[in-house]
Amino acid sequence: MKVKIHNKKNTWQAGIQLLSLLVFFLSGATQSFAIMTWQPAPAKHKHATHNHRMMTKDYQLTEHSDATVFLWKPDLKSRKLELESNQLSLKSTGMDSYHALVAKRRTDDITEVAIRYPYMRGKPTGISPRVLVGAVKASFEIIPAPLPREHRRYHAAQDAVFLLRYEGKPVSNTSVTLSTSNGTTLHARSDRVGAFRFSLPDDFTATKPGRANNKPAEFVLYSEYSANGRHYRTSLSAPYYVDPAHWQSTELGAVVLIFGFVSGVAITRRGRKRSSAVQGGRS
Repeated sequence: MKVKIHNKKNTWQAGIQLLSLLVFFLSGATQSFAIMTWQPAPAKHKHATHNHRMMTKDYQLTEHSDATVFLWKPDLKSRKLELESNQLSLKSTGMDSYHALVAKRRTDDITEVAIRYPYMRGKPTGISPRVLVGAVKASFEIIPAPLPREHRRYHAAQDAVFLLRYEGKPVSNTSVTLSTSNGTTLHARSDRVGAFRFSLPDDFTATKPGRANNKPAEFVLYSEYSANGRHYRTSLSAPYYVDPAHWQSTELGAVVLIFGFVSGVAITRRGRKRSSAVQGGRS
């Protein structure tokens, strides 16, 4: 089932809150809540360096009250990070690969986690991203199966597979909701091995020629689970990009249009030259 959110004036954070309410009603919860999740944030500082390996990435954490944040490196070493308000600037660790941003908070009966896998530049590690993804970073978590390879991305209109795990073991027959910053909401259920699949929505309203001219959108996966007297909430966020077929076809269309125009001009000029030659011969 696919639900479109048509109010384009809603902010991305409002969309997350709407998703929270939707999950609340579907789950039969007794009180409302908002989802804790990672989102890109505007850079706080302008960096003069052009060294790509030293660039920072800026993120913000929604509903971050009482959350503790950790950064996991590809070698599974982790360290605690401090938020400034709800934001942080993630600097290079010197290791080239995926890292994991993990935010956790816990109350008397609820444990909540938000995870994101940013790719950081540095020296090659020789460590497969499967090591980081496979590590148990939270009691209940959504993991990519697999993460996109280096230089690749999540794209609209393409399938993406994920797993639900509790204490490192698959969680079957459990609802998962996908929400995008472009206003799409989708639902799925995990299978017997904890896997679920989404065809990422092709919900970009406009495309331009060239990959760099099309900004990414965000998707958030969210799920809940209860075990051993506790309730768990988990989210996984990531960017996804315009289906390359769109901007490539737009680019091709522009090339065809230009070629047609140039060909037309050339044919017109040839016609004029021939006409002038005929008239000159008659005179």
